[in-house]
Amino acid sequence: MKRWFLLVLSAAFIGVVLAAHLIELISPMIIAYILVMGLIGYVVYYLDKRFAVNGGERIPESFLLLLAAAGGWVGASIAKVQFHHKTAKWSFQWRYYLAMAFNIALIYFVVWLF
Repeated sequence: MKRWFLLVLSAAFIGVVLAAHLIELISPMIIAYILVMGLIGYVVYYLDKRFAVNGGERIPESFLLLLAAAGGWVGASIAKVQFHHKTAKWSFQWRYYLAMAFNIALIYFVVWLF
């Protein structure tokens, strides 16, 4: 999958979330959660890339995937594209996309059930 797709998907997701907030479907708490998790995702992927370049101890892939599933995928996607990190390993990629889909579905169900 092309790297630009991650940026387009991230921007579209943020746009939909903000639009849903404007029509009062999503509470400010959910918006804050998405923004904070996105920032955490960005920082963690940045750190893992720095560790990889400098030969330091890496952040486990399981943690990176859990972070994406918990909502950090937007920031992580931006970091993946910006730093060219975790973009070639297909065994990681398909699990990352699955984590993204899980988080999008989770937010959808939270919005419509509550």
